[in-house]
Amino acid sequence: MIRAYPGDAAYQPLHSFLTRRIWGDDRTLSPGTIFGITKGETVTAVALFHNWQPDAGVIDISAASDDRRWLTRPVLAGLFGYAFNELGAQAVVARIDPDRASLARIFTAYGFSRFDLPRMRGRDKGEAVLILGDDDWRANKFNARLRAS
Repeated sequence: MIRAYPGDAAYQPLHSFLTRRIWGDDRTLSPGTIFGITKGETVTAVALFHNWQPDAGVIDISAASDDRRWLTRPVLAGLFGYAFNELGAQAVVARIDPDRASLARIFTAYGFSRFDLPRMRGRDKGEAVLILGDDDWRANKFNARLRAS
């Protein structure tokens, strides 16, 4: 897994990978810590932690992939270990297009609570907002399996 920060050489290519898969163009997301998940030398997925609000302990995650199997247990442990253990976040929030349900399904299975909000992406388009609290993260079955191994 590659970790990059704004200004690092790897940051912009990873950010472009992410936004092109989310929106099909190079819109920008607020800066943050970006992770590239690789298979060999090829980046197959990118996750960006951004909009960090330290007073509330809340951070957003945006993610996209070319590989349906990118969210392995070690990747999940690394990503959310960063948010909860390194940053000290108390909640991670993902905002997902409900028409792209695969990431929402994975996050829900991982312990995120899902809330569907109408009109968040336009008059006729809603958004799925998923929230994972640190207590739910620490208690989830995936982390129990990692602790046991």
